Amino acid sequence: MEKSKQVFLEQNVISMAITNLEKLKDPNLKPDLFVTPVHQEIIKVCKDVLHEKGNVSSIPYDDIIPKLLESSQDYFLKIMDQAFQYGDYDNYLSQLREQKAIRDIHRLSKEALQEDTTLDELKTKIAKIEDSNYTSKLKKWTFDELCTIPRKSEESLIFERDKYMQYVRPKKHTVNVIGARTGVGKTAYALNLVNDLGERYKVLYFNLEMTNIEIIRRLLALQSNVDINKIENNDLTKEENTRYVDACWRYVNRLNIAIIDGSKSIDSIRRIIAKESRKGHCVVFVDHIGYIKNKGFNNTRESVQHTMIELNNITKDFDCTVFAVSQLNRGAEGEQPQLKDLKDSGEVEQTAHSITLLYDETNNRASQNSKYKLICAKNRGRLGISDVLFHKAKQCFIYEGANK
Repeated sequence: MEKSKQVFLEQNVISMAITNLEKLKDPNLKPDLFVTPVHQEIIKVCKDVLHEKGNVSSIPYDDIIPKLLESSQDYFLKIMDQAFQYGDYDNYLSQLREQKAIRDIHRLSKEALQEDTTLDELKTKIAKIEDSNYTSKLKKWTFDELCTIPRKSEESLIFERDKYMQYVRPKKHTVNVIGARTGVGKTAYALNLVNDLGERYKVLYFNLEMTNIEIIRRLLALQSNVDINKIENNDLTKEENTRYVDACWRYVNRLNIAIIDGSKSIDSIRRIIAKESRKGHCVVFVDHIGYIKNKGFNNTRESVQHTMIELNNITKDFDCTVFAVSQLNRGAEGEQPQLKDLKDSGEVEQTAHSITLLYDETNNRASQNSKYKLICAKNRGRLGISDVLFHKAKQCFIYEGANK
């Protein structure tokens, strides 16, 4: 194998292993699979620390990094941020094991030429190499584990205000879609969820459409209950200014929100989520999926399909839940939206755990207070419609009730 390909395989396996405890514990992952010294060192130190620590629930980076050579510590941190797909792990590891076996067989063949070794003896040694390089990964379930399987369920996100999610209870590690037509309030609704979830979870808001100042201004209007136009024009009363300052304090000290722009490829989004989700469960908003750029696709439909598949993979690879904002087709303006109205809807509908569609009953873009329906169009549970009021100037959705 070419040296560059060997290094590529090693880097990918290392980056996956040192960010996933289960893979780091893999008995097939051994230092001698690697030919690059720094990779051998990293795996050996990680395995030694795990052995010393015993039963751990997360990778003990604070114990691992100091034991690496100083020159290896920066490399370790750098490779943690490498973009990767856990789905490729078994394939890459299998190739490393195969290359290790080839190197061992080559070594034995050279030794056999120099020593008095028979062909049968050489075959026996080669067979042992094959056995030693392929450790079984079949899981043997215990009685207690089997008994608890039917009782376990995916954990739902916890909302401070149930009014935003009357029917939908998004499960962790799923993709959930928010859909609406242009100008109806997709971003405003997403920011209401951000404002709700930001005190409990790390929220990553991938802002692909607006400026960060616009997003922050909307959040502060929502939190302070102050007209966004008055904030823009710096025309606040004393009482409004007090509420605005309080909202700024809450944003800085209580909300754990990162607004990210400039990341318009799925690979860059994956890299950021990989890094941030190491510190605990992240709730990710992508606003909106139509702006994500994917190379090598002939049309928008194929690109959106790829985006949804990758977002779903990300929720399985990392400790995160995704809310994907999606555009609805412009057809049938003014009519209550349906699943078929989702733009490039095939993969969006198939992949999503839940789909919430926004419908402006007032159908008046100039209205500052509109009656909305939040339509739970897809859900792994109940379907239904929630009635809400949308105060546009304050970016606030207020729950009224539910229709069965």
